[in-house]
Amino acid sequence: MKNVVIGFLGTKLDMGRKRRWKPTLSLVSHDHFKVDRLEILYDMRFNRLANQVQREIEEASPDTEVLLQQLDLNDPWDFQEVYGKLFDFARSYGFDDERERYHVHLTTGTHVAQICWFLLTESRHVPARLIQTGPPGQEEEKPKFDVIDLDLSRYNALQQRFDQLSREHSDQLKGESTRAMRNTTI
Repeated sequence: MKNVVIGFLGTKLDMGRKRRWKPTLSLVSHDHFKVDRLEILYDMRFNRLANQVQREIEEASPDTEVLLQQLDLNDPWDFQEVYGKLFDFARSYGFDDERERYHVHLTTGTHVAQICWFLLTESRHVPARLIQTGPPGQEEEKPKFDVIDLDLSRYNALQQRFDQLSREHSDQLKGESTRAMRNTTI
């Protein structure tokens, strides 16, 4: 199965000015995770940076197909606009779960975009796992890379613990109200 990663161009981080680490480029630097296709969503105002990042990735990982997807946002902090455009993107994408495994890169984009990605993947409008990357720590050579799978069936044990605590709390409240009623009737 091919790994496909979709994510926003990091308009600040992918420039690499503050740090040498560039989140989008770092996606192809992990030996344990091959990126077959990387789809970068970018605003036309950052066309030059998008093309530069595309060239850097193609140079670092010639086997990775890099596609630039223009997605202009008037206000990347406007939840309604960002969610609407990402929802429309997802509806028209043509996901092929039989041949491809999808991932959404959460590290780039505004916090609003990250929330929208989460909601769209959690609701399965985007059938993907989430990827979070980060710069290497002081003693690490490789950048951080975590895959977050929102398959909630994997979290049944957590749900069972929550249900048990909820029952215990409910029983405790019932016991306290029974004692209170006895004390008022005496």
